[in-house]
Amino acid sequence: MTMHCRRPLYSLVLDVFLVLLAGTVAHAGEPKTLDAMTLPGVRDLFAPETPLPILAAADTSPPVGLFGSAGSLAMSTDVTGVTPKHAPSIAWRPLFVQTVASLIVDHAFRATFEDGTWAETKRGIFWDDYVGSVKTLCCWDDGDRWTTNWLFHPMLGSFAAFVFANNHEDSKHSRPGSSSVYWSAKAKQLAYSSVYSTYFELGPVLSESAIGNVGLTPGQQTWHDIVLTPLFGTGFSIAEDLLRYHIIEKVDRKNHAWGITLGLLLNPTRSVANLFAMKAPWSGPDGMKRQ
Repeated sequence: MTMHCRRPLYSLVLDVFLVLLAGTVAHAGEPKTLDAMTLPGVRDLFAPETPLPILAAADTSPPVGLFGSAGSLAMSTDVTGVTPKHAPSIAWRPLFVQTVASLIVDHAFRATFEDGTWAETKRGIFWDDYVGSVKTLCCWDDGDRWTTNWLFHPMLGSFAAFVFANNHEDSKHSRPGSSSVYWSAKAKQLAYSSVYSTYFELGPVLSESAIGNVGLTPGQQTWHDIVLTPLFGTGFSIAEDLLRYHIIEKVDRKNHAWGITLGLLLNPTRSVANLFAMKAPWSGPDGMKRQ
């Protein structure tokens, strides 16, 4: 009795298997395209010439619904199932790496070539001297030479602005005076340059207060460098942008060798920032390319 009850089920399964096998053999000589890989008989349930929905995901034609309606239960044409996303506005990881690398190079240079910088660093207890250097921050005039305060420090601020610009999408795709996008990008560069210059002067480990103990003698660490370095530096970077767009790019279209030369001479702080971004030092942002 038990065997008699199982017989019809077994026969049905065998019949379905034979039908599928027959369909596969019948289509063996046809190309194995996605449209051909549908089940015989079941295909008629869908719109004519419409593949199974599980296979339709790879089709690049407009999505079709299960019953031929373009609006109902339409399948996505993205085989990954992931919606494409725009690139982030700021590439934080390379920005961080380039910032740390530049601080290491800056202060290694100071420790190696500035008289007394490394000797002062080694003398005394490091953290005590560092805290003592930061605590003396005051006043405005630090007694540095004119070229240091009004040329080299603004150039440092401009360099920091371009480090940020190399990792900021709006900075890379706008040109000077073109729109509010450019000035918004410059405001962000100013903010980053302010953080960079403040850390350069007062930060732990990689700063003038830590390397060389600048400020341990009162009057050496002042607000002048912290305020004017990013402010004048951003102005310096705007001047380099104008020179890039109105002179360098025009010359480069006519003579690439002269374009490279002017790129190095007229955009010095951008050139150094480009090196830390592993770019050709004379290169400029895409937004300033002339068609």
